[in-house]
Amino acid sequence: MNSMRMLNMKRCVIILLALFSLMGIAVGSSVYFLNVNDYAGWISQQIKRSTGYDVRFEGFENNWLTDSSISLSGLSLYQHQQRVLYINRLELKVDKLDLWQRQLEIASIRINGVELEANTSLLLASNHKASSQVSSSTSTQITALQSVSWERLHITKLEVTGLNASLQSEINSLTLKETDISVNDLLLIDNSQLQQIPKSVDLATKISFLKVSDSKNNLTLSNLQLSVNAFLFARQGRLNVEVDEVLVESEKQPILKLESLALQLALQKNKLLLKPFSVNAFSGKLALQAEADLAINFLPQPAIKVSKVTLVSLLAENMQLTVPEFLLSNSASHSLPNSASNLQPNSSSNSASLPIETLLIKNAQLKNISVSSEAEKLPLTLKSMDVQVHDLYVIKGHQWLDPIQYTQQAGVFSLGFEYLQWQALQVEKFTTAGSLNEGDQSVRFLKQILVD
Repeated sequence: MNSMRMLNMKRCVIILLALFSLMGIAVGSSVYFLNVNDYAGWISQQIKRSTGYDVRFEGFENNWLTDSSISLSGLSLYQHQQRVLYINRLELKVDKLDLWQRQLEIASIRINGVELEANTSLLLASNHKASSQVSSSTSTQITALQSVSWERLHITKLEVTGLNASLQSEINSLTLKETDISVNDLLLIDNSQLQQIPKSVDLATKISFLKVSDSKNNLTLSNLQLSVNAFLFARQGRLNVEVDEVLVESEKQPILKLESLALQLALQKNKLLLKPFSVNAFSGKLALQAEADLAINFLPQPAIKVSKVTLVSLLAENMQLTVPEFLLSNSASHSLPNSASNLQPNSSSNSASLPIETLLIKNAQLKNISVSSEAEKLPLTLKSMDVQVHDLYVIKGHQWLDPIQYTQQAGVFSLGFEYLQWQALQVEKFTTAGSLNEGDQSVRFLKQILVD
């Protein structure tokens, strides 16, 4: 009898397990084979009802069981029945999802074909209206979500390709064309804490066309390439920027056009190095190198202080500069050297403390520089000027220094030009050299011809 009971119990257990297995297979199959696309409209309605945002999509692909990925196509955001955002395809691939430990490792997020066109003031008003429609229970859920119940959220790679954007406000506008952005190793949550300061930054972007405008100014960049790789807490990093063309347009000054701009920055502990910087401007070429000593603190709040800046080398050659008339008319009475007192230390200008302790020009060379001004009050014509300056202090002790002082300057200079017309003064084929000290004979001669 006992053996029969045991056999019957085993049979019941096997039958129950089989039933539960069939139920699990049925539920899993229904979820897996469920065609989300058939319920796209209903899902959009639920999102709009709970958040206030009108989000729609055209297609959904579920590859979770094969490679832990899902994708959306034709994803759109509408405001007032007008589409403001369109994403051709969004792909999400997961490396690890641990609901028990609250950990999410995202292998990649790829966003392709983004079209963004909106009025920012309209968006802000719509977002405010949408947020007011959210119920109190939903607000409580959002607040709970912001308290970070997840242990870890990490994105290995985030890619945005084919981004085009046009943002308009009442006075400003931003236009982007053919933009690609790539971010690696993005840690958002660690130890249940939102990462306000990233431990590392690995970013690269390419922008075919960028334009920022307001009612009076336009800034246009063509073929911008930017990359940043930094480990902030180790105080190490680098930044590379290359731009084919920079165009600055303003009502109050002539058009400024820069070409072939290249910039390299490197951070090594508390020293910031400006490696070869070069740009073609004013029909000539400008190149410089510099370094700065910094004091960097990340806690309790990020703060950077500059103690010393050294302009290691500056080379400007073959430039033809035109001084805007409005600049001279506004500053002629107090900025240009029309009296001997302007070359003396100015206590009023030095009274304000500057954020930089020391600024030193180690080596500067200007070759074949021409400057002209057609202002009626201060006409200036300078042709083929060559200048060399070594060890010139511009700022010392958080104060501006005059180029010529009794004890502060210890550098040397050389100056030459083909022709100078300064107010009523005319000088041809002039050369001189000396030390940056008011007692130097060359300095006294310059003061005599230019000021006296």
